[in-house]
Amino acid sequence: MQDAQYLLGKAYLQGGETLPRDPVQGPMWLQLAAHENELFYGSELQAAERQMTADQIARAKALAAEWQARSGGEPASTAVARAR
Repeated sequence: MQDAQYLLGKAYLQGGETLPRDPVQGPMWLQLAAHENELFYGSELQAAERQMTADQIARAKALAAEWQARSGGEPASTAVARAR
């Protein structure tokens, strides 16, 4: 699940023909991927945050927290597996 969240985050950061660039949604997905403190995902999140404003960082963190709260506070991969 972390790989999918990471790839979605990177896609939002880069933007493209079918997915508009979103400097808040991208880091939100990277934040969710890094939730379990994976070194790689955390470093990718830090790299994205270096290019963001303080407001964008706060909004991305709030969105990630909201997403985690909706999943019962459990890691995203567990919530998705439980929902199936």
